[in-house]
Amino acid sequence: MPASRPTALACLLLGCSMVSAQPGRYELPAEQPAARANNNAVVLNNCGVKLIDPVELPAPEAGVLIFQGVREGTRVKSEDVIAKIDTRMQEMDKKVATYKYHAAVKKANDDIEIRYAEKAKEVAVAELEEVEGVREKYEKAISDPQYRKAKLEAERSVLAIDKAANDRKLALLEAYVARGEVESAELMIERRTVRAPFDGEITKVYRHQQEWVNPGDPIARLIRMDTLEVSGEVSLNDYSPAEIKGCEVTVTAPSTHGEVKAVGRIVSYDPNLHLGANGQHFTVRAEIANRSKNGEWVMLPNMTATMTIHLGTGGVSTGRTPAVEAQR
Repeated sequence: MPASRPTALACLLLGCSMVSAQPGRYELPAEQPAARANNNAVVLNNCGVKLIDPVELPAPEAGVLIFQGVREGTRVKSEDVIAKIDTRMQEMDKKVATYKYHAAVKKANDDIEIRYAEKAKEVAVAELEEVEGVREKYEKAISDPQYRKAKLEAERSVLAIDKAANDRKLALLEAYVARGEVESAELMIERRTVRAPFDGEITKVYRHQQEWVNPGDPIARLIRMDTLEVSGEVSLNDYSPAEIKGCEVTVTAPSTHGEVKAVGRIVSYDPNLHLGANGQHFTVRAEIANRSKNGEWVMLPNMTATMTIHLGTGGVSTGRTPAVEAQR
């Protein structure tokens, strides 16, 4: 019997799921599904297809739903409006803050007080000079109290200019505060608008129009279908995480009308090892680009798929690979 026969039989008895065709490693008989299609690929069977980022879209604030624009099965784009909560009070707050802002800006731009103070200073200084001239010629003609009063008026006129300038600065600060109140009201209005965080499909509607919601109450469930997750088990005896991480993958799965295919990349692995039939294993996770055909997605969550990892194609793992983006 050839030397490779006992080796293959021993591998089968050990329950190996991933082996290599390289010399010195176990090799399955030709009729069995191989773990490595060739020297540059690893094939993982019975991989699970899962959703990425399923979210329960919550109500951010309390109020009545005045708009609910989706139903189960609705496909939405990122930033599409899902629902709106009553914003009449916030709209009024914004209107009041806007009036305050415009009034403060007008006051900050008004220089009438400064111009008046400058004219008053000219008069007060002229009167003081006249009083001083009379006192110089006729010492007893102007009493000390009258002189001090004229001097005080001249000094007050100078301070009035500074006060008018300071009032304009305070008005400008009031305008900034009012502008902040406007932006705060706009934020509160926007917080009452529930938007889709990504492209996806509504699978469940929890609240309907004219219903009251409290903060955190789920309004709808949104799932992402354009990108899916596929996970599989890799034997540490055959491959290290460094060989696998970041590699491109091809995923195939049986469907009603034949096999469906998608491509993507390994984005992470679980460093917590676990025991399998032929030693320690680690779980790898890939993200693949899904596509639609005749209006329906070809890959569906919970499908059982085969994932082929193309060795030597690893790079920076971003979760949005060029291969994925090409199909988006």
